[in-house]
Amino acid sequence: MSHSRPVQAPLPEEALVRVVYNGREVVGMLCSPRDLREMAVGWLFAEGYLQAPEEIVTCGTCVEMRAVSVTATPDRWEEISRRPRVVTSGCGQGVVSWGRPDAPRLSGNGFRPDPALVRRMLAEAPEYRRTGGIHSAALAGVDAILFQSEDIGRHNAVDKVIGWGFLNGAPFGRLQLLTTGRVSSEMILKAARAGIPAVASLSIPTTLAVELARGAGITLVGRAAGNRPVVY
Repeated sequence: MSHSRPVQAPLPEEALVRVVYNGREVVGMLCSPRDLREMAVGWLFAEGYLQAPEEIVTCGTCVEMRAVSVTATPDRWEEISRRPRVVTSGCGQGVVSWGRPDAPRLSGNGFRPDPALVRRMLAEAPEYRRTGGIHSAALAGVDAILFQSEDIGRHNAVDKVIGWGFLNGAPFGRLQLLTTGRVSSEMILKAARAGIPAVASLSIPTTLAVELARGAGITLVGRAAGNRPVVY
Protein backbone atom coordinates (compact mmCIF):
# COMPACT_ATOMS: atom_id res chain seq x y z
CA MET A 1 0.00 0.00 0.00
CA SER A 2 1.49 3.30 -1.05
CA HIS A 3 1.50 6.33 1.21
CA SER A 4 1.26 9.81 -0.23
CA ARG A 5 3.71 12.42 0.99
CA PRO A 6 2.78 16.05 1.67
CA VAL A 7 3.63 18.39 -1.18
CA GLN A 8 5.81 21.37 -0.32
CA ALA A 9 4.21 23.95 -2.61
CA PRO A 10 4.98 27.68 -2.41
CA LEU A 11 2.33 29.68 -0.57
CA PRO A 12 1.49 33.41 -0.62
CA GLU A 13 2.51 35.32 2.49
CA GLU A 14 -0.19 36.86 4.67
CA ALA A 15 0.31 39.33 7.51
CA LEU A 16 -1.69 41.71 9.70
CA VAL A 17 -0.51 45.27 9.06
CA ARG A 18 -1.65 48.22 11.18
CA VAL A 19 -2.29 51.64 9.65
CA VAL A 20 -1.77 54.51 12.09
CA TYR A 21 -3.11 57.95 11.20
CA ASN A 22 -2.02 60.92 13.32
CA GLY A 23 -1.26 58.63 16.22
CA ARG A 24 -4.47 56.58 16.04
CA GLU A 25 -4.71 53.06 14.70
CA VAL A 26 -7.45 53.34 12.09
CA VAL A 27 -7.38 49.89 10.53
CA GLY A 28 -5.63 46.53 10.57
CA MET A 29 -5.23 45.02 7.11
CA LEU A 30 -4.71 41.32 6.32
CA CYS A 31 -2.50 41.58 3.29
CA SER A 32 0.65 40.60 1.44
CA PRO A 33 3.37 42.57 3.26
CA ARG A 34 4.84 44.48 0.34
CA ASP A 35 4.16 47.96 -1.07
CA LEU A 36 2.84 48.79 2.40
CA ARG A 37 3.35 52.55 2.11
CA GLU A 38 1.33 52.64 -1.10
CA MET A 39 -1.39 50.43 0.39
CA ALA A 40 -1.81 52.57 3.50
CA VAL A 41 -1.86 55.85 1.57
CA GLY A 42 -4.26 54.42 -1.03
CA TRP A 43 -6.66 53.26 1.69
CA LEU A 44 -6.48 56.59 3.55
CA PHE A 45 -7.09 58.46 0.28
CA ALA A 46 -10.07 56.27 -0.65
CA GLU A 47 -11.54 56.73 2.83
CA GLY A 48 -11.17 60.52 2.71
CA TYR A 49 -8.45 60.95 5.35
CA LEU A 50 -6.13 62.30 2.64
CA GLN A 51 -7.09 64.52 -0.27
CA ALA A 52 -3.74 65.69 -1.66
CA PRO A 53 -0.14 64.39 -1.41
CA GLU A 54 1.10 67.63 0.14
CA GLU A 55 -1.10 66.98 3.20
CA ILE A 56 1.28 64.17 4.23
CA VAL A 57 3.81 65.39 6.80
CA THR A 58 5.48 62.03 7.47
CA CYS A 59 4.90 58.48 6.24
CA GLY A 60 6.94 55.72 7.85
CA THR A 61 6.84 51.96 7.30
CA CYS A 62 8.14 49.42 9.81
CA VAL A 63 8.21 46.03 8.10
CA GLU A 64 9.28 44.21 11.28
CA MET A 65 6.45 45.74 13.35
CA ARG A 66 4.01 45.37 10.43
CA ALA A 67 2.86 48.98 10.69
CA VAL A 68 2.59 52.11 8.55
CA SER A 69 2.35 55.45 10.37
CA VAL A 70 1.08 58.53 8.54
CA THR A 71 0.90 62.04 9.97
CA ALA A 72 -1.06 64.55 7.95
CA THR A 73 -2.65 67.96 8.15
CA PRO A 74 -5.48 68.76 8.36
CA ASP A 75 -6.55 66.00 10.73
CA ARG A 76 -9.81 64.52 9.44
CA TRP A 77 -10.18 61.86 12.14
CA GLU A 78 -13.33 63.29 13.75
CA GLU A 79 -15.08 63.80 10.42
CA ILE A 80 -14.30 60.38 8.93
CA SER A 81 -14.74 58.32 12.10
CA ARG A 82 -18.40 59.36 12.36
CA ARG A 83 -19.31 57.81 9.01
CA PRO A 84 -21.20 54.49 8.90
CA ARG A 85 -18.91 51.48 8.54
CA VAL A 86 -19.64 48.54 6.26
CA VAL A 87 -18.10 45.05 6.15
CA THR A 88 -16.80 44.49 2.63
CA SER A 89 -17.15 41.45 0.41
CA GLY A 90 -13.40 41.19 0.01
CA CYS A 91 -10.82 38.72 1.29
CA GLY A 92 -10.57 39.17 5.04
CA GLN A 93 -13.83 41.14 5.11
CA GLY A 94 -12.42 44.61 5.68
CA VAL A 95 -14.43 47.50 7.08
CA VAL A 96 -14.83 50.70 5.09
CA SER A 97 -16.99 53.77 5.05
CA TRP A 98 -19.58 53.43 2.31
CA GLY A 99 -21.50 55.94 0.27
CA ARG A 100 -22.33 56.78 -3.28
CA PRO A 101 -19.67 58.82 -5.09
CA ASP A 102 -19.92 62.52 -4.34
CA ALA A 103 -17.26 63.49 -6.90
CA PRO A 104 -18.10 65.03 -10.30
CA ARG A 105 -19.35 62.53 -12.87
CA LEU A 106 -16.51 61.03 -14.89
CA SER A 107 -16.33 60.58 -18.64
CA GLY A 108 -15.34 57.01 -19.41
CA ASN A 109 -17.40 56.60 -22.57
CA GLY A 110 -14.38 56.82 -24.88
CA PHE A 111 -12.56 53.92 -23.23
CA ARG A 112 -11.83 50.89 -25.38
CA PRO A 113 -10.61 47.77 -23.55
CA ASP A 114 -7.33 46.21 -24.63
CA PRO A 115 -7.21 42.49 -23.73
CA ALA A 116 -3.46 42.43 -24.42
CA LEU A 117 -2.89 44.91 -21.58
CA VAL A 118 -4.69 42.71 -19.06
CA ARG A 119 -2.79 39.67 -20.27
CA ARG A 120 0.43 41.65 -19.86
CA MET A 121 -0.52 42.37 -16.25
CA LEU A 122 -0.90 38.63 -15.65
CA ALA A 123 2.41 37.87 -17.34
CA GLU A 124 4.21 40.41 -15.14
CA ALA A 125 2.83 39.08 -11.84
CA PRO A 126 5.66 37.07 -10.22
CA GLU A 127 3.76 36.04 -7.08
CA TYR A 128 0.84 34.80 -9.15
CA ARG A 129 3.21 32.70 -11.23
CA ARG A 130 4.94 31.42 -8.09
CA THR A 131 1.89 30.54 -5.99
CA GLY A 132 -1.25 30.96 -8.11
CA GLY A 133 -3.28 32.20 -5.13
CA ILE A 134 -2.95 35.96 -5.36
CA HIS A 135 -4.52 39.00 -7.04
CA SER A 136 -2.98 41.69 -9.21
CA ALA A 137 -3.99 45.28 -9.92
CA ALA A 138 -2.44 47.91 -12.16
CA LEU A 139 -2.71 51.53 -13.20
CA ALA A 140 -2.39 51.75 -16.97
CA GLY A 141 -2.55 54.21 -19.79
CA VAL A 142 -3.84 53.41 -23.25
CA ASP A 143 -1.08 50.95 -24.06
CA ALA A 144 1.28 50.77 -21.06
CA ILE A 145 1.20 49.72 -17.42
CA LEU A 146 2.50 52.46 -15.12
CA PHE A 147 2.47 50.54 -11.85
CA GLN A 148 1.41 47.07 -10.79
CA SER A 149 1.11 45.33 -7.44
CA GLU A 150 -0.02 41.99 -6.04
CA ASP A 151 -1.84 41.02 -2.85
CA ILE A 152 -3.88 38.21 -1.36
CA GLY A 153 -6.81 40.67 -1.34
CA ARG A 154 -8.11 42.27 -4.51
CA HIS A 155 -9.08 45.40 -2.54
CA ASN A 156 -5.58 45.68 -1.09
CA ALA A 157 -4.02 45.40 -4.54
CA VAL A 158 -6.28 48.23 -5.74
CA ASP A 159 -5.31 50.35 -2.71
CA LYS A 160 -1.65 49.79 -3.53
CA VAL A 161 -1.83 51.01 -7.12
CA ILE A 162 -4.09 53.96 -6.25
CA GLY A 163 -1.73 54.86 -3.40
CA TRP A 164 1.21 54.81 -5.82
CA GLY A 165 -0.69 57.05 -8.21
CA PHE A 166 -1.63 59.44 -5.39
CA LEU A 167 1.96 59.72 -4.14
CA ASN A 168 3.38 60.20 -7.64
CA GLY A 169 0.84 62.66 -9.00
CA ALA A 170 -0.54 60.25 -11.59
CA PRO A 171 -3.15 61.74 -13.96
CA PHE A 172 -5.97 59.49 -12.73
CA GLY A 173 -8.46 61.04 -15.14
CA ARG A 174 -6.50 59.66 -18.11
CA LEU A 175 -5.82 56.21 -16.70
CA GLN A 176 -7.58 52.89 -16.23
CA LEU A 177 -7.61 50.51 -13.30
CA LEU A 178 -6.92 46.85 -14.12
CA THR A 179 -7.69 44.03 -11.72
CA THR A 180 -7.75 40.25 -11.71
CA GLY A 181 -10.51 40.10 -9.12
CA ARG A 182 -14.28 40.35 -9.13
CA VAL A 183 -15.26 44.03 -9.16
CA SER A 184 -17.45 44.83 -6.17
CA SER A 185 -19.09 48.08 -5.16
CA GLU A 186 -16.31 49.31 -2.88
CA MET A 187 -13.75 48.90 -5.66
CA ILE A 188 -15.84 51.16 -7.88
CA LEU A 189 -16.05 53.66 -5.01
CA LYS A 190 -12.24 53.66 -4.76
CA ALA A 191 -11.94 54.31 -8.50
CA ALA A 192 -14.59 57.05 -8.38
CA ARG A 193 -12.94 58.83 -5.46
CA ALA A 194 -9.62 58.76 -7.32
CA GLY A 195 -11.28 60.00 -10.53
CA ILE A 196 -10.37 56.93 -12.60
CA PRO A 197 -12.83 56.73 -15.53
CA ALA A 198 -12.38 53.07 -16.53
CA VAL A 199 -12.08 49.76 -14.67
CA ALA A 200 -11.26 46.49 -16.46
CA SER A 201 -11.28 43.10 -14.77
CA LEU A 202 -10.23 39.59 -15.61
CA SER A 203 -13.42 38.56 -13.78
CA ILE A 204 -16.92 40.10 -13.62
CA PRO A 205 -18.59 42.88 -11.60
CA THR A 206 -21.44 42.65 -9.12
CA THR A 207 -24.84 44.22 -9.80
CA LEU A 208 -24.17 47.06 -7.36
CA ALA A 209 -20.77 47.71 -8.91
CA VAL A 210 -22.44 48.15 -12.31
CA GLU A 211 -25.06 50.47 -10.82
CA LEU A 212 -22.44 52.63 -9.11
CA ALA A 213 -20.23 52.69 -12.20
CA ARG A 214 -23.12 53.94 -14.33
CA GLY A 215 -23.91 56.65 -11.80
CA ALA A 216 -20.28 57.75 -11.60
CA GLY A 217 -19.66 57.69 -15.36
CA ILE A 218 -17.11 54.86 -15.13
CA THR A 219 -16.76 52.42 -18.02
CA LEU A 220 -16.67 48.94 -16.48
CA VAL A 221 -15.31 45.96 -18.41
CA GLY A 222 -15.48 42.28 -17.44
CA ARG A 223 -13.70 39.27 -18.94
CA ALA A 224 -11.16 41.83 -20.10
CA ALA A 225 -8.38 39.38 -21.01
CA GLY A 226 -10.53 37.53 -23.55
CA ASN A 227 -11.13 38.29 -27.18
CA ARG A 228 -14.70 39.40 -26.45
CA PRO A 229 -14.64 41.64 -23.34
CA VAL A 230 -18.01 42.58 -21.84
CA VAL A 231 -18.56 46.33 -21.51
CA TYR A 232 -21.18 47.24 -18.91
